[in-house]
This record gives sequence, structure tokens and C-alpha cells, in this order.
Amino acid sequence: MSFYLVTNGIVHPHQFNYLVDEDGKKKSRIEKTLPHGNSYHQKKIEYPKGAHHFVIEKMTKYIQTVEENFSLDRAMDVLLKHNFHHLPVIKNEKIIGLLSDRDLLKLKGDTLFNLISVKDVMGTIVLCCDEETELLEVAQVFVKEMISAIPVIDKTGKVLGIITKVDLLSALVTHEFFD
Repeated sequence: MSFYLVTNGIVHPHQFNYLVDEDGKKKSRIEKTLPHGNSYHQKKIEYPKGAHHFVIEKMTKYIQTVEENFSLDRAMDVLLKHNFHHLPVIKNEKIIGLLSDRDLLKLKGDTLFNLISVKDVMGTIVLCCDEETELLEVAQVFVKEMISAIPVIDKTGKVLGIITKVDLLSALVTHEFFD
């Protein structure tokens, strides 16, 4: 299983219907997607043989995490110090939430900002993947789900890293995965 939904710290395997065909096999084509999830079918594109690349090749492995009892002020400091946009929230070394810079920026002007804890603001349903997830599948999920980061976890929920749109775009613009 490549993707997981984590709710209340419990890891649930998850399969996106648009990544498999009617027989439950991985699709061998990509679908052009328009803004807001409206799509139309495009000519079938086959994966080139040997061209599969995986999350482990592009993910950021050394990331910062925060605990649920951190103040938003402290979490903002971590984001700014490390120039990150997303922070996995952990409890007992396992992911329980995800906090984004957008979550914090919405509340930054609040006079109680430094008194609010991460657990009050974090997303509690977290889409995650493992290191062996194909980058093309991650790109499709980014587009279809309109998200920009997916924490990378092991089967127990321990955070191993994060994969972002920027990671995928950097591979594209540097021609890292093209002959």
C-alpha cells in the first residue's frame, strides 16, 4: 500500500480510485486535470520502461516536527527558522496531524496567538505515503486533491520525511529524471 490516511494517530491504508483501473491494477496513463478538479481525457500515455521513480529519491528526509502541545508562536518559529511550509505534528513519535504556514497565517493577528496550541489548529486527517510510492502517483494526488505536501511515514505512523510539490518541480526543472 502506498497511501495512508491517519486519523487520531491511527494509520489506515488508502487507495485513490483514479490511480487504479476497473480491475484494481495501477493505471498506466495520466489524466489531464483542469483547475478545480474538472477533468477531460487525454491520449493514453504509457510509462516508459525503467522510468519509475519513487518518493525516497526526492523526499526531504530531515524535517522538523512539533508536538500537539506546542504553542502556535513556537510552531511559527520552527517554520520560519527552517523555511518550511508544513510541520507534521507527532505524539509518541507517530504522526497525529499536520500544520501548515497557512493555518498559522490565518491566526497570526489574533491577540491570543501565543496562547493557542497546535492541537487546536492542526489538520487531524492527514494524507501520508510511504517511501516506495511512485512520484507520478504523488503528482496525480497533488493535482486531484489540491494539496502541496504529503508526509512520508512507515507502516506504524513514524514520520520519515515529507514530499512536496517543490520537490517534484525541482526534479522536473533540473531534468533529474530524464535521459
